[in-house]
Amino acid sequence: MMIKMILQQYMISSYFSCLGFDVSAHENIYYLLLKIVSFRQSVNATG
Repeated sequence: MMIKMILQQYMISSYFSCLGFDVSAHENIYYLLLKIVSFRQSVNATG
């Protein structure tokens, strides 16, 4: 599970670096992704 998350982050970061985004853009994207993932997990936990 942890390895899968790290792999996804690596793929996402390499994808956005290919598009030419800078590190600050990466951090904003990671923040949004973490918010979405935590929201989905809380929804799944409640039903």
